[in-house]
Amino acid sequence: MPLLPRLCPVCRHYRRVALLAPQPAPFAHSEPLRQRPVSAVEMAVGLVLLFTTFLTPALYVLDNIKNYRKN
Repeated sequence: MPLLPRLCPVCRHYRRVALLAPQPAPFAHSEPLRQRPVSAVEMAVGLVLLFTTFLTPALYVLDNIKNYRKN
């Protein structure tokens, strides 16, 4: 018997819940999907969107830092 359930009886409940993980749906495919290679244009668009998403808020804050310091 593991040591943790003896020390903490509440952990037994969590262990049971963890074992009741959702099963795959009956309509799930047994074979992995075939993936086509990503083109250079798609990669470039994805990287631009990724960096734009994370850098735009930071640039906005840095541009208006004087307004934030006044408040």
